Amino acid sequence: MQSNKNDDIFNNYMNYRNKETLKHDFLELNNRGENFSVPIEIIVEFYSGALSSLSAWWVQNGRKVPAKQMDQYFHEMINKEFFTSSK
Repeated sequence: MQSNKNDDIFNNYMNYRNKETLKHDFLELNNRGENFSVPIEIIVEFYSGALSSLSAWWVQNGRKVPAKQMDQYFHEMINKEFFTSSK
């Protein structure tokens, strides 16, 4: 990521992949019976934007925070209800 941080093609591809992964995950949750009050497309945009911003911040700040810690911070900041089954 560090060497490609100014590469628009790489960044667009990573954004696309993030969105596709999130979309797949939320559709899977929906297929398992989870209902969301917000359309999945909007949820995906929100989360992919957060992931992109956090990833950019992480790279620009020299990856001083370990990746696992960044992942933990992300999960602490999001609505855990989307990722835990109530079933």
